[in-house]
Amino acid sequence: MSYIAQNDGVEAIQPGDLVAADGVVLDPDFNIPVMQVHKAANATDAVIGVAKEAIIRTPAQEYQGTTIGGYDAQSGPAQSGGYLNVVVQGLVQVKVAQPAALQIGDWVTAENGQASAALGEAPRFAKLMSTVDANGMAWIMINGN
Repeated sequence: MSYIAQNDGVEAIQPGDLVAADGVVLDPDFNIPVMQVHKAANATDAVIGVAKEAIIRTPAQEYQGTTIGGYDAQSGPAQSGGYLNVVVQGLVQVKVAQPAALQIGDWVTAENGQASAALGEAPRFAKLMSTVDANGMAWIMINGN
């Protein structure tokens, strides 16, 4: 399950970055909720999900009696003020900090926008479901809680 979000932080958000929720605004053209998010700095942030891809918003307009416009995928990061898809529940690839410290089945927490081992009392939000690939990415299962 994913949602449309807007980067209201100062740092660009790349696919695989963990994001934290700041609030919700209503898109004035499409009347849909848009989460306001920023790159999760650490485990105390309100981690909501993982950035899947940057998207571009095309304002609604009338064309031959039909309303057109919406959100379409684009390459690269979601810059400050830009839009993105955020996966909040299910399987998704995430950037991993310190891959050697994680094994399949470990709980993860946030560290500089990446997943890291949830040690001690650190807040945990997902389980690692695969080994880390050559690009520093692994699959996690987010349960939406």
